[in-house]
Amino acid sequence: MPFLEKKYEDKWAYDLDKNFKSKGEIWDFDVISQSIELIIGTIFGERLFNSRFGTRVFQSLFEGMDERIGEEILTSVIEGIKEYEDRVDVDEAKCELFIYPDENSVVIKIPYTVTRSGRESVWEKKIYT
Repeated sequence: MPFLEKKYEDKWAYDLDKNFKSKGEIWDFDVISQSIELIIGTIFGERLFNSRFGTRVFQSLFEGMDERIGEEILTSVIEGIKEYEDRVDVDEAKCELFIYPDENSVVIKIPYTVTRSGRESVWEKKIYT
């Protein structure tokens, strides 16, 4: 089995052969979810040839969590996804960030629709500082 056709059990880069061979595009739902996570988890400047790629999530988490910082994080996440993941439409009105100061964590919820299929989903993750 060629490397690009390998299906990983944890669904990361899952089923790359589905669209890649025929169209040069990957629209698999799990791959899109992985892409969103990579955008959110990348710090500005981390990519050498694209210093604007990423979000302020991890930079802002250490500034002391309050409502203003939470809004900055959520805005940065929405802008990052809109800029670098053109396979989805983010439902900005339903995006949420919950602050849990006792646990030193935040929960980010990003509802989106895959543009080609119309399939709706929510990317949700708890991030610890």
